[in-house]
Amino acid sequence: MAVTAVKFAHYRIFITNEDSTVSTLYSKQGQCTTVKGRQQQLERVVNMVVEGIRDVRGWRRLTVETMTPEQVVECGLQ
Repeated sequence: MAVTAVKFAHYRIFITNEDSTVSTLYSKQGQCTTVKGRQQQLERVVNMVVEGIRDVRGWRRLTVETMTPEQVVECGLQ
C-alpha cells in the first residue's frame, strides 16, 4: 500500500489593536492544487478569523498572508 504525503498551506495572521500592539496567529490548512482553490481557502481563513474576533472590541487591522516553506521552518511550525 502506497502512502501519500499530505501537504499543508500555512497562514500567518496579524491582528493590530487600537493601541498598535500586534497579535500573531498561525493556521495550517490542507494545500489546494489550483489557483482558484488557494484563493477560496485564503478567503475561508480570513472569514474564520473575522468570525472569531467579530465581538472583540479594539482591533483595527487584520492581515493574513501565506507563508513560504522557509518561513514555516523559521517559525518552528510543522
